Amino acid sequence: MNIGAAAMYNEGIWLFSYSYRAFLVTWRAAELAFIIARYISFRAPLLVVWTRLPGLKQVSTPYPELADVLSPSRERASLLISQAEVTFGARTVEFIKTFEEVEGLFTDVKEKVKPLPWWRILIGGLIRGLMVEMGSTFIKLGQIMSMRPEIPPFIREELQRLQDRLPPLTTAEVESIVERELRKPIDQVFEWIVYKPIASASLSSVYHAKLKAGSKSGREVALKIQRPYLNGVVKLDTILLVDILLPIVQRILPTLRRSDLSIFTASFRECLRKEIDFVLEGRIQDRIRNDMLSHPVYEKHIKIAEVYFDYTTPKLLTMEFVPDFFRMDRLLDDLTMEEAWEVVNLKVEGYPEEVPLHIYLVGGNWLGLMLFDSELFHGDLHLGNMYVQRPQIEGDVWKFFVCDFGM
Repeated sequence: MNIGAAAMYNEGIWLFSYSYRAFLVTWRAAELAFIIARYISFRAPLLVVWTRLPGLKQVSTPYPELADVLSPSRERASLLISQAEVTFGARTVEFIKTFEEVEGLFTDVKEKVKPLPWWRILIGGLIRGLMVEMGSTFIKLGQIMSMRPEIPPFIREELQRLQDRLPPLTTAEVESIVERELRKPIDQVFEWIVYKPIASASLSSVYHAKLKAGSKSGREVALKIQRPYLNGVVKLDTILLVDILLPIVQRILPTLRRSDLSIFTASFRECLRKEIDFVLEGRIQDRIRNDMLSHPVYEKHIKIAEVYFDYTTPKLLTMEFVPDFFRMDRLLDDLTMEEAWEVVNLKVEGYPEEVPLHIYLVGGNWLGLMLFDSELFHGDLHLGNMYVQRPQIEGDVWKFFVCDFGM
């Protein structure tokens, strides 16, 4: 992603100079036009052919992040549940009562999942790849689209991969950002950092690290590191997307022509502005966590990571490392049938004994009551932010794990 215009962004000059704003917006528009032309005319055709020719499949591909997007053989685990149209609603609750029925559910879902036609995989991959190339703001738009029922299922399904499977930061970028934000060399703060990310999303990547012995007693932590020049990227791309591109699209598409998009545009702009402030995110997460810990049921069955504010800045969020978690829409791939049986049969005080899937009921109830108890609500509730966590000690239970409180 070209970020020359974003690297030149300066908040002070931006507020007072119209010519400076016009220059940067024009420069960024030219960068995006070049990115689109390069992708359509060269990168996408090259990788589509490269990943399908037998003689090249074992050869290292150029642009490896895009190669994964456009390859016909990549993992598609996140769609097992949605493709088979299986929900954990009343119909499922009625028959999941024995281990054999859980095993039958696994078999039933996997038998119903049929490979998508090659042309749908290709179209979905091309759209996702273009959003990856264009950067954080367009990736965030793709994430929103992945939750909209109006989008064709095969495209929505592909865009779901924008939730946590994106190109990570380089090692040099990680080290530079961490040292600049903490104003100390890395080896003075951390014992080690694993530079392969736990997750890589639109605005940040998350890494596993261990603090040196000190105020936090050498705890293992998760580092959420903001992508470089993100403030400039978001500011410029939001103007191009919301103020220029969206009105044009609205004039072209009859369905949008009759719609009032002012609420969407205002909230999109405001939410992105707040989401890039990791101190604000940390405070929200800490407040919700403290409210949850005061509840006799939720504190046993829900996990929210503790935030370490001594090591948190607007571009770096340091929090408790949570191991052994599994994304909600990939459970049928990531868990054994024995583990799935444990999840299905977790019992929570206050719920009917004959009803399975208490962990889902607890999570849903808590997310609803959070609005009333904390006067806050998680504004980015896609499945990339919801997990279950395996029991960590003897006597512990599976927990509903929520992350990313930036919206």
